Amino acid sequence: MWIYYKNKSSKNCFYGVKNLEEGIDILLDFEEKYGDAYLEYDGKRIYARDIQRGQSIEEITSKVREITTEEYIKEIDEDIELSDGYYDGFELADTIKDVHNSSTRVQLTLHYIEKFSGIPAFTDYIARTATPEERKLLLQAYEENGISIDRKIFEPKIWIVPNNDLEARTIIQLLEDKGEKHIITNQAWGASWEMLEPEVFKILSMQGLEVESEYIDLLKDIDQEIKKTNAEIAKLSSEIDEINNKNGITEESIEIISRKKKIEELEGVKAETLDKRQSMASDFLFSINRQANEKGITIYGIELQGNSRGSIDVDHHNERSNEKASIQQVADIIGADLTIYEKFVAANDKGSIQAMEELGDEYGLSKDDLQEIILYTRRRDRETQGITLEQEAQAEEAIRALGDITGKDYVLVDGLPHSKTATIMDRLYAYGIYGKNGNVLITSKDGETNFYGSTEIIEMLDSKFKVEDPNTGRSNCWCGGSLDQGYGFWGGKTDQEAIKREVEAYINAKKKEQQGHNDPNEKSVDDE
Repeated sequence: MWIYYKNKSSKNCFYGVKNLEEGIDILLDFEEKYGDAYLEYDGKRIYARDIQRGQSIEEITSKVREITTEEYIKEIDEDIELSDGYYDGFELADTIKDVHNSSTRVQLTLHYIEKFSGIPAFTDYIARTATPEERKLLLQAYEENGISIDRKIFEPKIWIVPNNDLEARTIIQLLEDKGEKHIITNQAWGASWEMLEPEVFKILSMQGLEVESEYIDLLKDIDQEIKKTNAEIAKLSSEIDEINNKNGITEESIEIISRKKKIEELEGVKAETLDKRQSMASDFLFSINRQANEKGITIYGIELQGNSRGSIDVDHHNERSNEKASIQQVADIIGADLTIYEKFVAANDKGSIQAMEELGDEYGLSKDDLQEIILYTRRRDRETQGITLEQEAQAEEAIRALGDITGKDYVLVDGLPHSKTATIMDRLYAYGIYGKNGNVLITSKDGETNFYGSTEIIEMLDSKFKVEDPNTGRSNCWCGGSLDQGYGFWGGKTDQEAIKREVEAYINAKKKEQQGHNDPNEKSVDDE
């Protein structure tokens, strides 16, 4: 909220105020020195000359009047005349951007495009807050005046973004800074279109993309059923652990067998409920995209698995690993330039430490400065992933258990209590024993296995262990990084012992090949 006035040199000045009451008090003080002072808020204006001390807020606001486009043009024209007919295009754009009403901003933009042919009065802010119809007017005016623009900025968009790691959180901030409409899904890694929360569909329906409220409520009920079933399964699993710890026996007792049978039944019920839930969400999404298409709106999802039903996926993992980082793709779509920090976030998510090292080399950063940036970025990434102090301590213990691994090109961390493997990889880098070279295999007690290193090994693991669900198309494995440059990461939940054998056999075979001692008669793991 601002008070505007002209000083003795007839120069336009402004003064910020917190609220209407404070603005009126200060406006009355200004009136004694600046007769034409006025308070402007929400496309409305109160002139000091129209009010008196002692009047109530109700009496004063009764004199408020809407500001017309003609008034804005008159005032801006006066400023242009005061500057001898010259007016900087960027300054004009800033002036228009400060106008509250979207429609008025568009009308002002069109007026000055016509008045100053070739001087863009356009700002990203105007395009992003205008309605689809107003954007069409802006596009038409630019085309008629031969002004080059990035059409992507004008396309109405809605973004759906999970808040589950540093890149995702940085994308959210970028979209907020650029005024892009976005909805946050709080799914963890592996987020999917079919598991979008009821709240996401509710917000979409508030954007004019209709989903009946009773169907959203039904989706909530199904999610509660799944949550309840998961709680029952967790309780039974905990009871099995307690019985085993108490009795110290290896043979399964009747108590354990009955609980395992119940878990199996619950898993079947959960699978059926989950299928129903995913099918319903998929139908909602199809309807929403059909409506969005009719309105000229594009829905984008960031790293969401499954069937988008017409939305556009932004991702750089698995079969899309050769594409730009997701945050860079977002920036390209909205016509934004990434800051240096955002570029490091992109490199981190795309190729982790190795990619950040390469970016640092491009900028000519010293070794110490680069390491400081990398460690800071990695620490923030771990924080946004929700990694706990206990998990950090467990990783520290696992690293100590390795002993001296200096100079090794292959490291195995076997039996990590959790699958937050960033805790391992960041420490290996911090200790100076992992960077652009080397291969690291980490098995976790929750059944997940992760590999970091050579693209050749990643491709081998993918060919041997990847299995896709024919119904959802989702895989039991994932991969990413800078695979086209020779390194990346791979992960999955499958036979850990088999993975260890394959990785070690591959590395040993490569060593022998490099040493010229490769024996063609030597048996491979497959032969055995």
